Amino acid sequence: MSERIVNLLQRVGNAEDPRDPHDAELRQRLPARASVAALEREIASEIAYSLGKAAHLLEAALRRALDTLKELEAGVLSSEARLTRVARFNEERKLAERRLRDLIIQREAIGFRRHSDLHERYVIPPALPAPAATISERNVSERNVSDPDAAEDSPMAEDRCDATNRTKPR
Repeated sequence: MSERIVNLLQRVGNAEDPRDPHDAELRQRLPARASVAALEREIASEIAYSLGKAAHLLEAALRRALDTLKELEAGVLSSEARLTRVARFNEERKLAERRLRDLIIQREAIGFRRHSDLHERYVIPPALPAPAATISERNVSERNVSDPDAAEDSPMAEDRCDATNRTKPR
């Protein structure tokens, strides 16, 4: 990384009349006698801050998912409350997976290639299947269409269109 920083400093420092507006902006931000070591420390500090923030976001997401899982395991819930909590847990779990992926991407960007320690430290529980819906919930969620040809966007209409090699009606 030092060679890249040195080249950047030389390019910016040697530019009397920089044509690149980014060079001019960087030149104003750089101290008059910026040392490579000081810039490396600043960059390392920013990398550490970014990795720490990503880890804290992951820990918070994982903690929320585990708290919801404990609520599910702890008490007797009504079917509606259970459905809500299972859906919430699965969403929180997905967020934790995304946060873990983000942390891994950041680590790979700075050169880390092994992430087994992350997978050991941040264990994300498997998704929970949605409880079977009650009969009344199924009736509400299903679309009752008396004429299948009338429903253009139904799966049956798509199958009919595919079977006859016609385009889907619009």
